This record gives sequence, structure tokens and C-alpha cells, in this order.
Amino acid sequence: MHKTLLLTCLLFGGFPFTSARAGQVWQWVDDQGRQQFSDTRPAMTARRLQALDLPDRPAHEPAGGLRPGEVRRLHAIEQRDARRRRAVTSERERSDRLQATHRATCRETRDRWRSTRDRNRRKEYSNYLRVNCW
Repeated sequence: MHKTLLLTCLLFGGFPFTSARAGQVWQWVDDQGRQQFSDTRPAMTARRLQALDLPDRPAHEPAGGLRPGEVRRLHAIEQRDARRRRAVTSERERSDRLQATHRATCRETRDRWRSTRDRNRRKEYSNYLRVNCW
């Protein structure tokens, strides 16, 4: 009884001060008796909890020890994200070009409206400005 109480106090007392470091993996046995691994600390109900310190990944191993299928999937995801970023960037550039062209057209029409003395031309410029620029 006293051992259980002491162990519980030690576990709960030290729990807020422990955290998983980078490179640290937790190993435990779950309720069904299966061995589990995670980079985050499991619930306190886990049996045989053990912290494993993993060495840093070697420079020649870019995939971090992933299996070939996982490496292919990761590469496909990275390529898809790069394509999406390029598409967003090109769409933004296209939108910026269209806005710049629109502003230039409005500026030119406004200048023409100010400089013309022909009443019909002023009316055309005014209508264009009202519909497209103001």
C-alpha cells in the first residue's frame, strides 16, 4: 500500500516537469498487451513505460529511416505542395498584373476625361469610369 502511494506521488509529482525532448521516444505496453512507441508521453495508465533516447539522424539519411513506400508518399506530398505553391504564386502574379492594367486604364481614361472638351467624348469617358473605375 505504501509503495503504491509513494510511486503514485512520485509519478504525479514529476509529471508536470517531464516533457518529451526532440529525439526522445516513449515505449510502453498498452492495455491489450501490445508494445507501442510514440514521441509524446502516453497516458499514465500505460504499463512498463520507458523513455528511449534516439541518436540524431545521420546526414546521409534524409528520410529519417522511413520505408521506401513511405519515402515515395512523402515525396509525392512534397511535390503536390510545391505545385500548389507555384499555382498560388502564379495566380497571385496574374491577378496583380490584371489589377495594374485595370488601374492604368482607369488612370488614362480619367486623364482623357479631364483633357477633352467634346461633350459626347466626356460622356463616354464618364460612363466608362462610372461603370469600371468608381
